[in-house]
Amino acid sequence: NNTVYIIYDPRCKYCHETFNLSRSYVKSGATIKWIPALVLNQSENGKQLAAGILRKPSEDTINKTFNGTDEEINSIKVIPTPQELAELDKHLGALQSIFFYHEDIVAMPKEDREQREAIRSAGQKPQPLTAGVPVAIFVNKKTGKVEARRGTSETATLDYIFK
Repeated sequence: NNTVYIIYDPRCKYCHETFNLSRSYVKSGATIKWIPALVLNQSENGKQLAAGILRKPSEDTINKTFNGTDEEINSIKVIPTPQELAELDKHLGALQSIFFYHEDIVAMPKEDREQREAIRSAGQKPQPLTAGVPVAIFVNKKTGKVEARRGTSETATLDYIFK
């Protein structure tokens, strides 16, 4: 059983959908490590929510973040410490690093990859990929290679990752 790491922003609706869709895979034995990052913006509200998740990193906390009442969501928020802010910056940096410097592991349509290679072959540099959430990082069971895959709010993508 492989562990899948999902970098997410606790305010992201697609991350919310990914969490809810992933419950059936977790019940079937999948292991998911949820890594909060502030991708949408650096608001105080986002920092307080993400820091609260770092302090109590559990499925229950993440579930409340995505599916809780306003009162439950507010109960997660804390004043972030400098260490928690640094940790959130590291998570964002890891996400950006994947998309900016390691695009070879980012899943994309074949024609997009070929177009990017053609640009490189012409001696030019393609535009950097846009880092977005949620993104799943995992070892592909069929190839043994590390992949980073977007689109995890879709069942077909989760099936690809977990089956």
